[in-house]
Amino acid sequence: SLVAKGEAEDKKGKHTPKAAKMYKLQYSCDLEKLAVSHAQNCVSEHSDDTTREGAGENLYSISIPDADRLKTAEKACRTWFGELWQVGVDARNVFSRKLQQRAKKIGAKIGHYTQMVWGATEHIGCGIHNCKDQTLVVCNYRTAGNTINQKIYDVGTPCSECPETHECTEEKLCARKQNLEENPVPDS
Repeated sequence: SLVAKGEAEDKKGKHTPKAAKMYKLQYSCDLEKLAVSHAQNCVSEHSDDTTREGAGENLYSISIPDADRLKTAEKACRTWFGELWQVGVDARNVFSRKLQQRAKKIGAKIGHYTQMVWGATEHIGCGIHNCKDQTLVVCNYRTAGNTINQKIYDVGTPCSECPETHECTEEKLCARKQNLEENPVPDS
């Protein structure tokens, strides 16, 4: 991951801080069901927190009712990630009102990007629906991000804070180990 490695840039050429712990996202069919349900409502507004069971949510819509769904999903991800390029984040790497105001001041957003790279997020599920007047992409994230005055992710040497249940990937993401025992015996 460019972000985890500290290689993603904003328009000023500043790089993101390296992530001490950034999870490789696992796909969740439960989150997908919630996202599909909301996308099928054809309303390009966030769903109520209670209907998505506290998951974070990113939305993207395009005013083309029969848009290619795969291409639209890819464009949504590029658009969300592109908020980093437009707005950037500082070395403190904190999601704050100041960061939101800086984005708003230039007519941009930042919350989609920060949700995508939120340090505590481990699961994602998305839904895409062709509506009468638009195509809507909804992605839900667990754990939800964008908590005011919290770090977007912990900064440090990539993978240095991966939990014992995870291993470091080539992308410098913390990925859940596949062959863990159900009830490992602690060392004596």
